[in-house]
Amino acid sequence: MRLITTLVLSVSLLLVGCSAVSDMTGIFEKQELVQKAIKEKYGLQSQIGWNIHNGVLTQVTVVFDAEEVRDKKVSELESVAKDAVASSFKSTPRMLNVQVACKVTN
Repeated sequence: MRLITTLVLSVSLLLVGCSAVSDMTGIFEKQELVQKAIKEKYGLQSQIGWNIHNGVLTQVTVVFDAEEVRDKKVSELESVAKDAVASSFKSTPRMLNVQVACKVTN
């Protein structure tokens, strides 16, 4: 009886694990789609971060290089990020962060 219970539990965990791996693979593909959309449509390099909590997309962060966006308004960057995220992710994140990062040289 213990063997059957252990086997059922193991198979259940594997199935849940496969779903999680599939979800993660999908989110990495979406991350690449956002970066590609921003590059193709606006000519800007970006990095994308995201957070999922209990299967819900809670946060997406789009990071732009300060050298590339120095002359752009925050509202323009917000529009770029919203457009790319909306076209690539099925669900809307609860929060969309737009960041500008600069490289520090010594």
